[in-house]
Amino acid sequence: MTARTIIFFSYPLGGKDNHSLAMIDYFKKISEPCIYVNTGELLRNLKKSKVKSKLGKIMEKGILVPDCIIESIVGSLLLNKLSDKKHLILNGFPRDMDQAEFFSKLMNFYGRKVDVIFIKITQKEALKRVKNRKEQKRIDDKIMSLKKRFKIFKRKELSLKPFFNEHFTLSVIDGNAPKEIVRKRIMGALKL
Repeated sequence: MTARTIIFFSYPLGGKDNHSLAMIDYFKKISEPCIYVNTGELLRNLKKSKVKSKLGKIMEKGILVPDCIIESIVGSLLLNKLSDKKHLILNGFPRDMDQAEFFSKLMNFYGRKVDVIFIKITQKEALKRVKNRKEQKRIDDKIMSLKKRFKIFKRKELSLKPFFNEHFTLSVIDGNAPKEIVRKRIMGALKL
């Protein structure tokens, strides 16, 4: 199988984590190597390091971390780990036009085609999910922070969807459905 590059893109609490991890499990079951890039997780882990207070303050306010930080993390990770035989699953990156252009150039360098799975949910559904989240509350899960992130994401979606559609293969999936149904739609969109 040709190595795939798949971006999971969604509103906050749209299911990127669940569906990207399910994709990794799928590739593991068929013995295909995979790299997983979850920028939210990487940032939360970074937050525990030397840059803790700076990133923590940014994330608490619901503000997106500067592109230069995200691009440095992703670029370094790919330079060190990506190969022609490894699938690449991205969760939460790219998030804006600058990151998308950066990533498009990076994928052109590697000669890889990119599939984007855009999981679209309503703010009402996101608020319901944050209240029902079973895992330990994350710093970026506060209701006010979520509403702010949702508003920011909505603005960014307007420019990113056309860019994804022009440069990558874009599939828009209704994420308000139960996750099993959403997962089937994703697998169908990817022809897996």
